[in-house]
Amino acid sequence: MKRTLSSVVLATSALLLGGAAVLPGGATSAPHGTNILVMGTDGRDTISAAEKRKYHAGGIACDCTDTLMVVHVSARRDRVSVVALPRDSYADIPAYRDEATGAKRPSHPSKINGAYAEGGPRLTVATVESMTGLN
Repeated sequence: MKRTLSSVVLATSALLLGGAAVLPGGATSAPHGTNILVMGTDGRDTISAAEKRKYHAGGIACDCTDTLMVVHVSARRDRVSVVALPRDSYADIPAYRDEATGAKRPSHPSKINGAYAEGGPRLTVATVESMTGLN
């Protein structure tokens, strides 16, 4: 069964509003819970100078994650838990291949918010999975 973020959000919204959640395929529960990684990135390159002034977005964007949260939706879809991962936490960035150069990068310690700048969403997910044991 293919599940998308929107189907999980709709099911969760129904539960939070007191309705009966129905998952894709008509199921009311899943064999296991679902973990969702929510990333808020610092990418100011697509906003205008006026928007930067309006939102006080000065300085240079770091192309990193300012916000990382793990959202867990229970198997019965009756509970949602959110855990914020502090952006300055140190983590072991797993070994990866740089998509731009093809060079292999060894595992190394770094602030968790730097994983996005190094390897985008894929490396950020791998780092959080390695750090937490979740997938």
